[in-house]
Amino acid sequence: MHDKWLEDWKKTKKEFESLTGKKKPSGKFLKLFHSSGVESALKTCDNCIEGLDKNWDKGDQKRLKSQQDMRKAIDNYKKAAKKYDGELDDAIVGESLANPDQKTVYYRGLKMLRAKLEQYGASYEESLAFDQAKLAKDEQFSDKHWKIAEQKLKAGVAKATAAAKTAATAIAKNGDNAWPEFITQIPLGIRELSWAFGDVKTARQNGVDLPDPAKFEKALDNLQKALPNRPGVIGAVDMAGYTKNLAQVVKEVKAAYKV
Repeated sequence: MHDKWLEDWKKTKKEFESLTGKKKPSGKFLKLFHSSGVESALKTCDNCIEGLDKNWDKGDQKRLKSQQDMRKAIDNYKKAAKKYDGELDDAIVGESLANPDQKTVYYRGLKMLRAKLEQYGASYEESLAFDQAKLAKDEQFSDKHWKIAEQKLKAGVAKATAAAKTAATAIAKNGDNAWPEFITQIPLGIRELSWAFGDVKTARQNGVDLPDPAKFEKALDNLQKALPNRPGVIGAVDMAGYTKNLAQVVKEVKAAYKV
């Protein structure tokens, strides 16, 4: 969990008022004290911090968007803080000139505000840098798992495609007598493609943004269960239908995973 700072700033302002006894705006700085854009900028940064925490395990694209939002929020905060700090500097210099021989309570209060503004900016930058480094590391880790899954998918698709093609060729050539090739090739294609989904699920568990293979696994399982277990039960037309069903699942898998 990353640190959030809006409530700390509100508390700091109350401490400043209590410490200095200056509650009503008088002078340029104290007017800014009550109406600057710092609180609004802090609120936006804190909301973005929540986004970083919420999306850390939601996939690379959501994490990247959260980081981009955080970068923009930090930049806006720094603009508001810079304007505030400019007025703080004038007030600090003015107080020093008015009381050259001592560091007054008001002077110490002004320095406290400046330190807090610097602390918040540094903390937000640290949170963003940490998240960016983690995403880069996770992307490297995810890329490793995707390469493994991609290789297995390509191999499974190639073998299932070859199996369906071999079965289709045998059916076209031998008709109802294509059973030996059919009952050998179709289960082979189903098995080879199904095996690849284990690596897809492992990749998903390690942060790779891939489609859930459940529907493809179910389709292949249903196809396997529907296959007859002995010759003479189906003819060439039905065997061709099973073969086309396998080819269709292969086509959908290729499109889903772009392999």
